[in-house]
Amino acid sequence: MLYSVNDLKEHNDVWYKCIQENEGDANTEPGVGVDWEDYWEVWNSSGTPVGNTSTSGTSGTSGASGSSGAEGASGTSGTSGTATGFSNCDVFGTSGDWSNPYYGVKDIFVDVVIVGGGGGGGGAETGQLYAGGGGGGGAALEARYKILSTEEIISVIVGTGGKGGTRGSTSGGNGENGSHSCFGTHGTSGGGTYGGGAKNGVSNNGSAGDGGTKPSTYEKQYLCNSEAGEDGYTYPNGFSGGRAGLYKGAAGSQNNNGGNYGGGGGGGTSTSTSGGSGASGIVIVYS
Repeated sequence: MLYSVNDLKEHNDVWYKCIQENEGDANTEPGVGVDWEDYWEVWNSSGTPVGNTSTSGTSGTSGASGSSGAEGASGTSGTSGTATGFSNCDVFGTSGDWSNPYYGVKDIFVDVVIVGGGGGGGGAETGQLYAGGGGGGGAALEARYKILSTEEIISVIVGTGGKGGTRGSTSGGNGENGSHSCFGTHGTSGGGTYGGGAKNGVSNNGSAGDGGTKPSTYEKQYLCNSEAGEDGYTYPNGFSGGRAGLYKGAAGSQNNNGGNYGGGGGGGTSTSTSGGSGASGIVIVYS
């Protein structure tokens, strides 16, 4: 049988299309003959060549986003931060010993406030009614110190206020100096000096006491802030004592004792008045 170009032939359940005229003999038998591929092309029953790739169509629109996946496992916790606050506050109104809460454990930093005692005011002169001068205020220091783990006990001295001068008929007595406060060898704040007693004569009213000297810098000291005590007062500026440095511990007004924390005593100003005493200092330790 003669097959013409484009003839279709089903053979062994496969469709073939003639691409070159042939008689379908043993050599050109579709899918079998040694030369069949020169004469036939495999097709499917719908008339489309098998193996030929058609042109790709345009891509379809993207589908909607899928739902979010499950939440991942939590990460590991970070390391704990280092605490920077202080746990202890020791207030010394009188002298004593400070015990290191971390003795033998570790070196630490402490913040310390140190205020010296205030000076006493001078006494009045009762004959001519002259007044005594005010005592000076104690100096003040606040600083941070490194305390070694080997330091177990640190001696704390709290400065006392100076006594006021006594009144007198011809001259008033001088007041007494306030004493220094200290935290071991780490820091010291000086006391205020005395107010002078009134004199019946050339000087008349008593001289004012000087405030405690501004503290110096010490070994192992950090973040230091310090201030001298305020000078006392005398004529014509009144006869009050001076205030303490930094915290301005209340000074004594004329005839009165110094206020808290290093205030100087006021000078005596009447026929029956001695000078006021200075206030004691204070030491506060934060650890």
